[in-house]
Amino acid sequence: MLTPIPLLTAQQMRDCDAHTIQVRGIPSQLLMERAARAAIEVMQSHTQTELRAGREILFLCGSGNNGGDGFAMARFLTEEGCGALVAYAGQWDEAAQTPLESHMSVECARQYRLWTEAGGRTVCQLPPLEGRIIVDALLGTDLRGAPRPPMDTWIRAVNESDCPVIAIDVPSGVDASSGAVYVDGAALHSVDQGQIPVTAAVRADVTATMAYPKRGLILYPGAALAGLVHICDIGIDCKSISPEMYLLRAEHLSLLPMRPTYANKGTFGRVAIIGGAVGMCGAVCFAGKAALRAGIGLCELVSSAENRIPLQTLLPEAVMTLLPEMSAAEEVLCEVLSRADVAVVGCGMGQSAVAHDRLAHILSMARCPLVLDADALNMIAADDKGIYRARLRACAARNTVVITPHLGEASRLLHKGIRELLADLPSAAAALAREYGVICVLKDTRTIISDGHVAYVQDCGNSSMAKGGSGDVLAGVMGAMLCICRRTPLADTPTLLAALAVLLHAMAGDSAAEAMGAYAPMAGELADHVGAVLKDI
Repeated sequence: MLTPIPLLTAQQMRDCDAHTIQVRGIPSQLLMERAARAAIEVMQSHTQTELRAGREILFLCGSGNNGGDGFAMARFLTEEGCGALVAYAGQWDEAAQTPLESHMSVECARQYRLWTEAGGRTVCQLPPLEGRIIVDALLGTDLRGAPRPPMDTWIRAVNESDCPVIAIDVPSGVDASSGAVYVDGAALHSVDQGQIPVTAAVRADVTATMAYPKRGLILYPGAALAGLVHICDIGIDCKSISPEMYLLRAEHLSLLPMRPTYANKGTFGRVAIIGGAVGMCGAVCFAGKAALRAGIGLCELVSSAENRIPLQTLLPEAVMTLLPEMSAAEEVLCEVLSRADVAVVGCGMGQSAVAHDRLAHILSMARCPLVLDADALNMIAADDKGIYRARLRACAARNTVVITPHLGEASRLLHKGIRELLADLPSAAAALAREYGVICVLKDTRTIISDGHVAYVQDCGNSSMAKGGSGDVLAGVMGAMLCICRRTPLADTPTLLAALAVLLHAMAGDSAAEAMGAYAPMAGELADHVGAVLKDI
């Protein structure tokens, strides 16, 4: 069975490596040489044209095990007849004009000696880069702050060249655990590549990462610097640790159940979308359309009576339940919740006194899974008496409850600044999940799904989704997945199910951008592409 991919910190990877060597008895030299051969395969698959043209391969090696990988790769490729040269950025014996082995890791020193014995050449200065293929083996997971000289100037030269760049394990300068890069002593989190100084980190075309992907390859800005990430199996497993965080890729969407052929609308369930104050009917429409495109049997839009005509015009496939504008409508909401398999609450709901009353009733009455979005979250965050928090925790004890805050909403819910949240998104999502007893879907370029114990992240999605209404589409998709899968084994792993809903939404964004470009897709079209993605799988 296809399973989510463990996503490790640098320390967790070191622990797995040590367990493999000490407990399973696999020599460290063997692991390093497996890593070198695996990285060569990745490099060859991406640079076949350049290799056939006879371009020399330049290995930039540091003094740690990442540098050892580079020395081993250089030796193996030389044995295969490729031209290779190593530029070593560690300390040198000035008298002998050779690297100081005493300042290398044990395995790096061993691989340096083997490289030298094979006739390999090592230089201390960066040679001209033009016409070369570059392998970055400077730092890997061993980063401690900003790259020091001469690495910073070498990194600048690499980034300003037109050479293809293959990084080993992690691009040098990227924090393997967080994705941060370091500038002037400070860590930069969640920024785009264009905001990063050229001396801070290598911008790789391809990264060959060993055993398991590292968090810093998926979280930004590391994700923008890693290029295509290949996971190389070298015989290390993570059974000795608890990974805590997992990566979902496009292929994991196949974990969703097949749609049965013998079915009726009751088979696929009923989702109630509760929101849409006067003049804000678009939000519930987007959520409802997305839920229907994701395959639910019946969508009920529960909104202000003044929104009846636009909603019935925009989404005639949905049934309507109208709420009087100045009434909490407790009896109507009770009936809605009693017949719903899942309720999505908050899209365009507003934060009026009536909206507050309705949310309080919903949290008290709901006996079905809930998805809380947008204004529902803002009302909970504004409750300084803790009444909503208590009701939400009680509701989550009865049902699965998913909250879908963006960073601004998360900041208000946790009473922390956005910059503080960006410094550690997985911890922020876990804190929200634990504080409110829910599954938290913390929306950002890399959305984190956490129940406070285990977390998921996906490597799909793009900037075309950075538009109003995209969050409403996600809320609808989330409600649909909870509804459709309510009688399947996935219902027993609701955090994974929520993560698959996020994955589906992200893949719909990729599908829309591929069809229309990164600028054009709107929320309604994003919802349409949910169906296109499901068709493909």
